[in-house]
Amino acid sequence: MIDAVVGFRKLGYPAKYWLIGFDDKSSLNYINEYIEQRNAHPYIKCFPFMDYEKLRKYQAASDIGLWCQVTISIQQAMGTGLPVLLEQKKSVSHLVKEEVNGLYFNKQTITEALLQSFSLFKNNNQGQYNTKRAKTALENKSLLSYSNLITKILQL
Repeated sequence: MIDAVVGFRKLGYPAKYWLIGFDDKSSLNYINEYIEQRNAHPYIKCFPFMDYEKLRKYQAASDIGLWCQVTISIQQAMGTGLPVLLEQKKSVSHLVKEEVNGLYFNKQTITEALLQSFSLFKNNNQGQYNTKRAKTALENKSLLSYSNLITKILQL
């Protein structure tokens, strides 16, 4: 992902990437060194685990959320209207309506999914973007309602 963000920056995309949720200092140090070697520290940042309220502010300020593994923070972020990119797995297959509130990817298509997400979910007109984000939040509320989730689980 770090190399993909560096590549997007070279193509002119104003991508920034936040890695949130480190609890292992050696991993954090290794990734920070990797970022530094690529001169990407101005636009790629790493953060330790943080409390829900602080995390929610980061999620609300983001344009796109990307998860490669299943965590509760996916649903929390979706509650802010954040469009999500999720690795295509059965465990998250009920969360995304393609091109409405996010996209699925596999490891071979992550670059294409990121490029597609920039065009789908980020608009240069801030008013249109805010309207779309509000609609996404409403869509996610419906999608993540208990009754909808129970129906989906029973269908499995």
